[in-house]
Amino acid sequence: MKTNTALAKMRAGKPAFGLSMGLGVAETGAILSGSGTEFVMVDRQHGNWDEREVGRAIAQINLGAATPMARAAANDYRLIGQLLDKGMLGIIVPMVDTPDDARRVADACLLPPLGRRSWGWNQASMYGDDYADCINDELFVAVQLESATAVDNAEAQRRAPKPAMLPSSLCWKPAARQARFPVLPGAAWRMPADGACRAFSSSP
Repeated sequence: MKTNTALAKMRAGKPAFGLSMGLGVAETGAILSGSGTEFVMVDRQHGNWDEREVGRAIAQINLGAATPMARAAANDYRLIGQLLDKGMLGIIVPMVDTPDDARRVADACLLPPLGRRSWGWNQASMYGDDYADCINDELFVAVQLESATAVDNAEAQRRAPKPAMLPSSLCWKPAARQARFPVLPGAAWRMPADGACRAFSSSP
């Protein structure tokens, strides 16, 4: 099984730095993966990707040392499962507001008994015969907190298996965000006392 080196670094309490792919050109993955970055994220939410190119992008990323990750288009069991079956070792899910939303993420990402991921994969078999035994432990899963409701529910969401929390939409370009969503920056201080970043090290 391929080691998720980005996740290993986060579990050691260190930051992992990555790059995002949005243009839909698979060959870019090999270039970015060879640049020294620790993960490359295929952005299926805001990027210009079709299904075939996503699979090709993973193969290209795996030519380098970076861990292949993806931001799912939505919190959808089928869409997340397809990304995992293609070989993603990290899944980021946007717009996760409630504990039920977080539980749905875990169910889609994790094989039983921790989740309800379907038993079957195609391109991910490139990681070896022990894939099914190891993937739950090697998979990085994060949910994006993008609303005041999500912040209110942050502590409860952490009780779902696996997901770490990324309050990215509360923090990105704060001046612009304050103008558009004045309630959100003020909500940032209400994150759990140990902070969203600590969630990485507590993931199973």
